[in-house]
Amino acid sequence: MPDLFRGASTGTALVLVAGIFASTLGLWMVNVDVDELSALFLRKDGWIFTIPLILVPLDISLTIFGLTHGTGIVELNPFVSAAFQNGTGVLTAFVIAYMALSEGVALLAVTAGRFLFGRGRAEFLPYSLVCAAASFGSLSNLFLLTGLGTTWSILAGIVGAPMFGAWVYRSTRFSSSA
Repeated sequence: MPDLFRGASTGTALVLVAGIFASTLGLWMVNVDVDELSALFLRKDGWIFTIPLILVPLDISLTIFGLTHGTGIVELNPFVSAAFQNGTGVLTAFVIAYMALSEGVALLAVTAGRFLFGRGRAEFLPYSLVCAAASFGSLSNLFLLTGLGTTWSILAGIVGAPMFGAWVYRSTRFSSSA
């Protein structure tokens, strides 16, 4: 919970009500999302739409490996840090929520692409941008583990993420939807 709301009971109630509202609204639309996701998976290039689900465990695994075997490596995200410190149960719930959020954002990007560009060649442009942004953490963690240092790690993410996004876009653009 943000520090702004932590001290006030009204703030806690606001966060709880917002969370319940968001959960209810999200569960209300789960059938539509599952139908859309299954249609994407059944495409000839449907494996491409599993990329957000693949990047989550890759990012988490590289982060855990870096934290346990690296020297001087610190997790800056307080949510990730808290999940690692509180044990397997919390970490499992965090990974499941992270995967659902990642695939949900990717599905939202596909919907936004269809809204903005129609069902043409550019409909998966927002999806490829989401994949590029999601790959930054895995790429930078991977290079951080090589021991080259933080600068090379960030540079690898800055260069590698757009290249990965361009590959995803090219893969979806030039494949058939059948």
